[in-house]
Amino acid sequence: MKKKFPRHLSFLHKLKWESTRFHLTYIYLLLRGQQ
Repeated sequence: MKKKFPRHLSFLHKLKWESTRFHLTYIYLLLRGQQ
């Protein structure tokens, strides 16, 4: 059973995911640049 998130909660979740993805990409590039 899937409940639909309120719009602002969904937006916050998306924002958090985008931020996490950005940080992961940044760390990956940083580590790759050190080799």
